Amino acid sequence: IIPFYQLQYKDINATEWHELDPKRATEVPVYSLKTCQDYEIRVRAKGTPEVYGEFSGVLYVSFDSKGLVPCEEEFQISWPLVMVFGTLGLMVMLSLVFFSKQQKLKILIFPPVPVPKIKGIDPDLLKQIVKQPCNMKK
Repeated sequence: IIPFYQLQYKDINATEWHELDPKRATEVPVYSLKTCQDYEIRVRAKGTPEVYGEFSGVLYVSFDSKGLVPCEEEFQISWPLVMVFGTLGLMVMLSLVFFSKQQKLKILIFPPVPVPKIKGIDPDLLKQIVKQPCNMKK
């Protein structure tokens, strides 16, 4: 018999436990934990249907950044500054495109319509026929 294991975790300052679905594995990745916070984790097993054992003792886990990933408190983005520089950069790039390659840009946006080519028809002869006025008899 392979028991099901149920894992619960919570932030040390929180009151509500978050629960993962029961699994038969003895190792379970928990993806929703944040760095620079301390957590309490506990586990219980279910051997027979609908009967769980008692929870294990609480395991205290601390995730510090160790320089790899900055903590949320240390890493602050100035969003207005990002928006200003992003808009400025976009405007500079668009002005360079519009003023340096106007003809190429026009061709890129509005590609030329290809002329149909029919085998066996001489385009020079067709131009001569079109230029001649129609001689219609009354």
